[in-house]
Parts: sequence; C-alpha cells; structure tokens
Amino acid sequence: MEHSNSTVDERRQEMESLASADNAASVQRLIEGLGDSARGVRAAAFSSLEALRCPAVYTELVRCLDQKNLVVRNAASLLLINMQLRAVPALVPALANPDHDVRKFVVDILGLIPDNGADHALSALLRDPDDNVRISVVEALGNMKSRKSLAALRSLHENDESMRVTICEAMGKIGGDEAEHFLLEEAQRQLDAAEPDELLLATILDSLALCGTELAMPFLHELIISPIAEVQHAAMYALIRIHQQRYGSTEELRGFAMSLSAMLHSSNEAYAMAAASALASFPESDALMTLVSVAGHSAALDAVLVKAIGQRPRALEEILQILMSTDVSLESAQQLVLLTVFR
Repeated sequence: MEHSNSTVDERRQEMESLASADNAASVQRLIEGLGDSARGVRAAAFSSLEALRCPAVYTELVRCLDQKNLVVRNAASLLLINMQLRAVPALVPALANPDHDVRKFVVDILGLIPDNGADHALSALLRDPDDNVRISVVEALGNMKSRKSLAALRSLHENDESMRVTICEAMGKIGGDEAEHFLLEEAQRQLDAAEPDELLLATILDSLALCGTELAMPFLHELIISPIAEVQHAAMYALIRIHQQRYGSTEELRGFAMSLSAMLHSSNEAYAMAAASALASFPESDALMTLVSVAGHSAALDAVLVKAIGQRPRALEEILQILMSTDVSLESAQQLVLLTVFR
C-alpha cells in the first residue's frame, strides 16, 4: 500500500532503511513495497527483504504465494529461491496448503533449492489429487537429483500412465545405477510392445544421454538401425553424449559416420548440433564437406559448425582447398561459414 502523501524517493528511501529490520511489522511494510507502482521502490523493497535474516521474513514471503497480485507473488517466489536453504523450514509446512496453486508454487520453489532435505515431504505429494501438483513434484525431485525418491517414482510410473514421460525425464536428471537400469528396462518394454509409445521411448533415450554409462551402449547401438528415424537420432545423440562425458571424445563413433550425417538434418536442433560436433572430430575430408553441406540451416547450427570446423587439426588448410577448388560449388551460407572460421 502506498502512502498517499509520499513521493517515490521517500518510499524508496523508506524501503532502503528497513534493510536491517528484525520485526514482523517492518517485513510486512517491505512486502507492501513489492507491490508499489514505482519500479525503484519495488527494487529497493526486494533488496532489503533479500538482506534480512529474521525468521518473520521467510514466513511472510511464503504467505505471499497465495497473493492475487502477481507482481508481489512472483517477487516473493524469486526471493524464496534466492534465500535457498534458509527458506526451506518455512516452505515445507506450506506443502499442506489447501490451495493446490500454492502447493504447486511451493513445490516449484523447493525444486530449485539443491540439497534441501525435503525429499520425503515432496514424495508424499506424488499422491496429490491435483495433476499439476504431481507433475511439479516429479520435476522438482528430478531437479533435486533425489535418489531417495526413486522407489516412489517407480511406483507412480507403474500406476499412472499419464506421468510416465515426466518420470523418465526426472530419472535422467537423478542419474545413478538404479535410474539407468530403470530407463533401460522401460525402453526395452516399449520396444517389445505391439504399439510402442514413441514419445516415451524418445524421452527415455534423451534421459540416457544425461545419465547413461557403458552399460547403455550395447542397447543404444542396436537402436541405431531402428526403422524410426527419430529413434535412430535419439540413440545416436545418447551415444555422443555418453562418449563426450565418459571419454572426452567421439572418435570411437567414426563407424557411425553415415548415421551422424543423416542426423545433421534432424528437426531436433540439439541432435543436429551434437552430430556436427561429433563429425568434426573425424579426420576424413568428406566429414568436413558433410558439415559444410548443412550450413545455413539455422543460426544456432552455423555457430556450432564454425566452432567445430575450427577445431579440426588441419582446418585452415582444408578450408583453403575447398574455397579454391573449381570442382566444389558452394552456396553463400556455406562460404560464409568457411570464411568465418578462416578469419
């Protein structure tokens, strides 16, 4: 609430003066400042609240999560996230709030606070009656890399088909042997099914790209010959990521050059960029020409091409040969990529 006779500067100075307050009344006044019409006043209130350490600040900010004023509610959410572990004791009791929207906000905030110790309290909400709350809980547990919640997530996966994609995404973020085994088992179940869920299978492969180890490699090798192009690309992407994370190199994938070349044309930009990075590590000159052939498809892919081509041991020599060759016809975008690397 703004004081009718005060100026913006006076209200801002008031907010700044409360930065060391240690009582509930001052906290409440600062929270009112979060909804001020002047941006400078709101910013000063935010900074002062962030600096406070009194217990009242955490409780009052959690109460703001049911505010109808979106500016105040969003500011309170950001403050609680910034306060990290200090805010957790006030957040956990709010998981029992009767308002499903408030429960979701609290879950989302906890999911952005690492090592918060709220695994058990959040896992209990996997049985929440609200679909959006349950989805947010799974996402939060994934973001927290909560291995303590794996059993609860597996149980929900078995009993709620609508949650399976979200759970498999979370498993990839959680990682570890148990999560990897789970993902491989579920992928095999999908492949054995009469009508496999292609979205779920692609999600599992993307999760294996995050957490997969040598254990997943034989399975991924088999999928590279799948008749479904996106499954091929997802499996190849997972192999690239595993090799990069485990060995720091993709040279062992040289035998899959044709699959990588096809993957450059994937509608999934992340797949295409990963394929470009892998192909650039192959010394063969035709690998360079394959990379040049897809220049101009997107600005993001071009940026990867410039970096990837520039890292080749003989990059400048190869580029000169291509640019000076009368047998090679280059489009303007392809010339630009090569000249950018050369520069």
